[in-house]
Amino acid sequence: MLVQSLFATTSTGVATWISLLLLGLSVTVYLYQARVLINQRKEFEKQTAEFGKQTEALSAQTKHAIDTNRALLSQNVNGTMHQLSMIFLSYPQLRAVFYDGEPPPINEPDRTRAKVIAEMFVDFMSMTLTNEILAPTDEREGWINFFDFIGRHSPAVMDYWRERCDWYEEPVHKILDPILKERSHEGRPS
Repeated sequence: MLVQSLFATTSTGVATWISLLLLGLSVTVYLYQARVLINQRKEFEKQTAEFGKQTEALSAQTKHAIDTNRALLSQNVNGTMHQLSMIFLSYPQLRAVFYDGEPPPINEPDRTRAKVIAEMFVDFMSMTLTNEILAPTDEREGWINFFDFIGRHSPAVMDYWRERCDWYEEPVHKILDPILKERSHEGRPS
């Protein structure tokens, strides 16, 4: 009987039937949309987890690259210091030109050697300071202090700097330019 009343041909029966049909269709669409949203959320969570894994992997790779670059910088710094030490062992008379404020020699071949060593020192400063961000803070400060010392105690380095400063980057200028300026105000040779 209930079925017959639902299928009654009266306008009230048809309206009820259409209302029920629309309600059923609305519920079906709502459930479908809810299912789509649930699936999208699951996919988003999956992608977020994958992105997190990729970010962790990238972070590990970046740390490894920084560690590798630090090791290479350290190796280059130590190698250059070793080369300079070997030069001073071979030509001990030149050490005072770089550490004790003695003027560059006027006799050959020591004059040329002093110029080459001065260039090596400034190149060494450039390499180290350009990559200083890789070094720990206390190590950076130590190198800056060492380079300042060399600039203040080596007329040969300052002579070279006066001639070739335009070849070098800003970090070297920050150390050697003030020394050059001080020396010119004091009327001292570089």
